[in-house]
Amino acid sequence: MQKCTNIEEIARAFDGQKPLSVAERDFYVSIYDDKIERLRTEILINRIPTKTFYVCGQLGNGKSTALAFVPNEKLEEKNSFLNIGCMDLIQEEDTDIVDLLLFVGLKVAEKGGFVEEYFTQLNDLKELNLGKLEQSSESTSDIDFNRGGKVEVGAKPSFFGLSFGASLFAGYKINKNDREKVRRILYVDKTKLKELINTIIHRYEESTFQSEKSLFLILDDLEKIKKAEDIESIFFSNVALLESLECPKIITIPLFAIRDYSTSSKPNLFNLTTRVTTNPLGNEHEDGEVEQNIEALKNIILHRVNAGLITEDAISKAVKMSGGNIRQLINLIYQAAISAIVSGGEKIILQHIEKAVQNLKNNLAMSAANRIYILSQIHRTHKQFSKPTDEDQTSLNNCIKETLVFSYHNGEPWYEVNPLIQKTIEVYSKNSDG
Repeated sequence: MQKCTNIEEIARAFDGQKPLSVAERDFYVSIYDDKIERLRTEILINRIPTKTFYVCGQLGNGKSTALAFVPNEKLEEKNSFLNIGCMDLIQEEDTDIVDLLLFVGLKVAEKGGFVEEYFTQLNDLKELNLGKLEQSSESTSDIDFNRGGKVEVGAKPSFFGLSFGASLFAGYKINKNDREKVRRILYVDKTKLKELINTIIHRYEESTFQSEKSLFLILDDLEKIKKAEDIESIFFSNVALLESLECPKIITIPLFAIRDYSTSSKPNLFNLTTRVTTNPLGNEHEDGEVEQNIEALKNIILHRVNAGLITEDAISKAVKMSGGNIRQLINLIYQAAISAIVSGGEKIILQHIEKAVQNLKNNLAMSAANRIYILSQIHRTHKQFSKPTDEDQTSLNNCIKETLVFSYHNGEPWYEVNPLIQKTIEVYSKNSDG
């Protein structure tokens, strides 16, 4: 990436949602200095082989970029870092603990250069589990498959064509039938799979002549898992399987899952959230942090664009309408650059940002219209309902996933409607009241 020198370059540089790589360090603006430095310190002094650190935050708030820049010289002296973008293999709408464990093993084996050995061990485990199924004489329901389903005995012939190898993993994300077969086989004894993955972890540490180092995993993208039952299964029912992987690790967790996450028993939770407004529920308004955040968000733009290509009032408007969400800020600049090109402008001005706001608002309007009940409540009170029903809770979760609502956790948890649609919600609310 190079600093943009014209409008066309701005449009290209701000197009897409790919996080910055370490090679693009010159364009990196650290939004979470204090929290990332604290995380580095805890990693550095850690002596627990299976230590797990959790990171959460609103989708689009720059977690992936921040995590990519966690390793520094001191940390790399004692750790070999492996950053795994889990959505490369698994699906947001269909994710299982077995999928995660398999994917971790695959990526570690790839990094260590012994993938075929990993496939052989998986196939051995498959045969062992199928043997256990074959020994049974009737259908059983005490084997936990896919969150409580049944495994039918006598099903072994249906798995004869399944073999762990490169082709299986290449199609794993799109082939639901293969995923279901794999889960049926490996759910016979999930602890055996976990033990196999730990063997792969230790094999990597030994084979790379870095026995004095620990493999350190960063399991990114898990906050993007959408289905509530998948989140329940992975982060609550089966979280011990992840936490017992025998290496230190960072795991991203969906923001709305932390309501049930015990910070007293598991204090290593880092919430990466950027706000550009003060907490309306707090007794004191800490404007210092807000001002720091605003300046940092402005710098994200200024680090990538030559001076004079975006006016100051345009930058300020984009930051305000981003709601502190970095992805939304990037999208606003991209849309504004397109508007500038269409109008023949040589720089982005306030009117181009306003056009971008309208374009992005239109994209959110339909989803907002279907959730006016909860959005009006959030806009008025910045709180969840005092006694939310299951439907209310699901609706709020969906609003957070779709960035209709931004969730903050400095002091008492509070919520804010995305600034792009705040006026829309006010209009809907007035019409409803009338």
